[in-house]
Amino acid sequence: MARASGRDGPRRGIGAFHRHRQGRLPHRPDIAVFGDDERTGFLYRPHELLVRHDPAQPPLPFFERFGVRVRRQQPLPSLRLVRYILSPETNVPRLVEQFRAAGGPEVAPNYVLGGEPIYLGGPAGWPDPAGAISFGGGGEEYSARVAVIDTGYFAGANGYLDGHCHAGPADDDALDILGFDGYLDDETGHGTFIAGIVLQLAPAARIDLTKVLDSEGYGSETAIAQAIVAHRDADVINLSLGGFSDGNRPPVALANALAQVSQTTAVIAAAGNAGLDRPMWPAAFENVIGVGAVEKDGRTQAPFSNFGKWVDACAVGVDVHSAYVHFRETGTDPTRTNEDFSGFARWSGTSFAAPQVAGAVAAKLSTHDSRTVARALVAAGTPVPNLGRFVPGLP
Repeated sequence: MARASGRDGPRRGIGAFHRHRQGRLPHRPDIAVFGDDERTGFLYRPHELLVRHDPAQPPLPFFERFGVRVRRQQPLPSLRLVRYILSPETNVPRLVEQFRAAGGPEVAPNYVLGGEPIYLGGPAGWPDPAGAISFGGGGEEYSARVAVIDTGYFAGANGYLDGHCHAGPADDDALDILGFDGYLDDETGHGTFIAGIVLQLAPAARIDLTKVLDSEGYGSETAIAQAIVAHRDADVINLSLGGFSDGNRPPVALANALAQVSQTTAVIAAAGNAGLDRPMWPAAFENVIGVGAVEKDGRTQAPFSNFGKWVDACAVGVDVHSAYVHFRETGTDPTRTNEDFSGFARWSGTSFAAPQVAGAVAAKLSTHDSRTVARALVAAGTPVPNLGRFVPGLP
């Protein structure tokens, strides 16, 4: 198994992290789990169904045929979908099968993406405190605009980041609100950490942070897709998140959002941390650069990293050093280790390999658009079996 930021003991290792995450998931009424096998399972919003908008084939007759009660509906015009909220007893995966068998309109669950122990898209463990990093040399004019669609931003911890990171009040990163147990929530600081990685490689970049994941790392496909559309003209979009899907079909909301992204925008996504070759979305889309993780030698696959032909590139994803939050943990769980964070950390996962590629692309923008730069950067890398080509990132 992968180690969590340099330690793999019973109180801090990847196994403890997974057990903790598995224990938390049943307390999330907003997340449903299909299956108990990471090779076929997926996460989704209970009682929600996404339907492709098609006036020639309305879904209501099919709802009536299958005895499904619709509580309300929400048009999502930017995604060409309608989100239906159904009665609590509805089995969404079964309903999707019924629609498909009956030749109804295109439907799909509203998937949940992020970081969960079996269906991982986020970190591969807890972060560890680390020493300070010096930022600077970015100048006063931004060289590139990088959209980080993630957990939001923790302002005030680092003056350099505050000068380059832009987020609204709704994008504030939470600390200890899901549990109130004296420990940082599992993906607190995730977006801030990623912004710090990008700025280490592209110190003149402007980082636009949008919060689509909560502090435990979960977010709906539709919220993520809408954020992609909102940032469709950014130079680079970083998506250090992901999820599996029913039958490995491309999630429809993500597909519709990515189709609207500028032809000059590079979209870069983490491949996920389940150690599988099963496609993780959005990394597996053809118009997205999916990034896996290697060890510090730049050649050896990190044990937690997903892999396969759909992975385009890789970067170091073990003990990555970046900016983080300020927080002293005071929890009383005997199976965990309390930590004192002072604005910097080391963390492991494909989440932190992806922004190294994003930062490398942002640093090279000149007369070429970011998508062209990204393709050239990946093509110049050293091949790594099942992980595309290695892109050098942080030292």
